[in-house]
Amino acid sequence: MTSKIEKQVNKCIALSETQAISKLQNALHELYNNFNKPNGGQLIKHYSQKDLLGDCFTKMLHVDWTNDTDFREVCAENGFYCIIDYWRTNVKTEEEQISTAYRLFILLNSGGGDSLIPKLNNVLQKNKVLLRDNMFANYLGEAHPHNVFDDDDFAKGGGWLVDQFSFWAAQTIKPLVLNCEVFQGSLLDDFHNILSIKELNQYKPEVIMSKAKFVASIIGSILDDM
Repeated sequence: MTSKIEKQVNKCIALSETQAISKLQNALHELYNNFNKPNGGQLIKHYSQKDLLGDCFTKMLHVDWTNDTDFREVCAENGFYCIIDYWRTNVKTEEEQISTAYRLFILLNSGGGDSLIPKLNNVLQKNKVLLRDNMFANYLGEAHPHNVFDDDDFAKGGGWLVDQFSFWAAQTIKPLVLNCEVFQGSLLDDFHNILSIKELNQYKPEVIMSKAKFVASIIGSILDDM
């Protein structure tokens, strides 16, 4: 099954570089159907090239053929998981860091950010309950809710987390964007706008990414149950 997914992923990546939108939609639909079957979540978790699989989920948002909110939320969550898990397990060089941050920025600023907010709000709400009940220990692995999110996160909600993740990505790819003109139009506006939010400068990169890893770990636990 993994080899089948690999062929489908590669086909989607190749088609995404063409103008064959209908063929790309069909290929992405075939790929997506694999994840709706029993153990579909394991296909995502154990796929080795999560960077490319994350690109496919981003493309699903770009060429959405469903106009369905639930579909978009699932694609955003899975894409976020793939990108962050790939960053956590594979990224070692500055070039790889920039490439992963670029992928994350594209996902968040091409519709994925808005579609990710419901999941982030759900994560924040559950952590708030755990904080209130003083249930900190051994919550979904390495991170504890009391040392991941701050008061502003709880007050401002999932959109504020999206801003932080996008800010980290923009800061990381800043040399690439300014020197190579990789963005145009709305993406370039989004890049400059997120960097102009002064309140985000209070967050160190490692603090932002600890939150991203925590959210990804929760999405990963959901994939385990699929």
